[in-house]
Amino acid sequence: MNDPNQPDPTQASPPVPQSAPTHQGANADDPRSWPRLIRSERFAIGLGVAVIVLVTLPRLPPGICYGDSGDLQLAARTLGIMHPPGYTGLVSIGFLTTLMPGVNPAYMISLACLVSGVVALWLCMMLQVRLGVNAWIASAIVLALTATYRVWSNLIAPEVYAPSLMFLVSAVYLLVKYGRLKRRRDLYLATLLFGMAMANRPTVVWTLPFFVAAWWMISIRLGSSLRASLRTLPVCVLLVSLPGLYALGYLWVRDSPDTPFNYIELKRLEFEELPDARDGTEAKLQRLWWQATAREFKVYMGNSWDGVRNRLLWMQREYFLYRPVLMGIVLLFCLFGVVLAFRRCQVSGVLLVGLVIGNTVFICTYIIYGHAADLLPILFSASVLAGVATSVIIPYRSIGSRRTVAVAALIVAAVVTICDAPHRALRSPVDGTGFLAALDMQTLPKDSMICSVWQYSTVLWYAQFTETDRDDILIVNTKPADWRKWIEKNPQRPAFVATKLASLRGYDQTPYRNIFCVKRRP
Repeated sequence: MNDPNQPDPTQASPPVPQSAPTHQGANADDPRSWPRLIRSERFAIGLGVAVIVLVTLPRLPPGICYGDSGDLQLAARTLGIMHPPGYTGLVSIGFLTTLMPGVNPAYMISLACLVSGVVALWLCMMLQVRLGVNAWIASAIVLALTATYRVWSNLIAPEVYAPSLMFLVSAVYLLVKYGRLKRRRDLYLATLLFGMAMANRPTVVWTLPFFVAAWWMISIRLGSSLRASLRTLPVCVLLVSLPGLYALGYLWVRDSPDTPFNYIELKRLEFEELPDARDGTEAKLQRLWWQATAREFKVYMGNSWDGVRNRLLWMQREYFLYRPVLMGIVLLFCLFGVVLAFRRCQVSGVLLVGLVIGNTVFICTYIIYGHAADLLPILFSASVLAGVATSVIIPYRSIGSRRTVAVAALIVAAVVTICDAPHRALRSPVDGTGFLAALDMQTLPKDSMICSVWQYSTVLWYAQFTETDRDDILIVNTKPADWRKWIEKNPQRPAFVATKLASLRGYDQTPYRNIFCVKRRP
């Protein structure tokens, strides 16, 4: 006889209540708000990445580049030392890519930098989606971001800024993920990547307080006691320090006159201010400290209040915010994105604002222009915040007409990017392969000397150290005002200059391929 208090087995069991899927824009700190992307979202993000690769890959320089780009390629190819602070992590990783058989080593460095830039842009899309932005809109925003000169130039030219950005934003993404999923491995990996970013770009230290604040906020929210939170601190300190310790060890080992490309040794020969590395431990330590602290650029540090104002105005021009009304609208839009980001995920809000503040402080205290200003992290944050603000109009996984608008926005952005890319740059402007081919260093007289500026020196050194056996050639990298001194100091050497110089009075400068042969007039 059946117990009336027991359920009838012939009847279907009542459904077990399931947790409703959490909207990523609401209560985003809940672990359930980190689901796997659905197929359409993966397609949207994949399409955005594919378009970026399609328009940038054919425009990579096929070989060695001028200036700082060539500096990175040369140092990676020879396991050498770049200009301060050395970028030892990037050089070491780049060296591994040059081992690819059958491919120009310099091209592999360019390709590796492109990949790092694409990864950073992919993370820009992913972080937007995790903060409630429609994946199609997130991809469209990132494609629009590639149209900016800063981002485009760092995609098609090998530079240290794209890899450094990749390490930094990877740490941001993983720390946000740690706050959602509570997996300690995400915290440790984020810490290690932040250490890699800081070891290669010491200016990242300005953002360190915001990363620490984000970690502390996560610890409080997870209900961890002070003792439990501090238990992870030694591991984090060790992980964030490892890349820096590696950098110091690399510099100590590779700082030698026998290293094919050693920027420290070149500076010693040029200015005769640094001691010789063979003069003992004290000399090595002095050289290491000069390199690691970027003492060469100390003259650019510090600024007056007028200088800070001028730097802010310069940033305004760099972002094309010439008109006050336009600037006001953009700032209000981004501020709205900040508010939404804090409401959806406080950790992400702190980190994104930290990238903006930290890099703005650096820009205002470093009186040098150009790529060294590090505008990429600010552009990354602004793009994410713009996407978050847009998500109010076209929400995450929206339906009906809004979804149609989102899909159309990405298609339009993709078409515009593909059509506009040829007008941005046919090929990277730093490509030095044509200059090197026209020179043909093998034809130079024995024991020649070439006086050059930094732009051409890296190309010449690359040819000397990796493509020829012309160790007899002396390549002097110094300012043109010192070329006469070097020519007169080495009268036994056939002298050449990379560019014709009007101040070389008393000397004939005759074209020799694409450089100039210098001879004293009788």
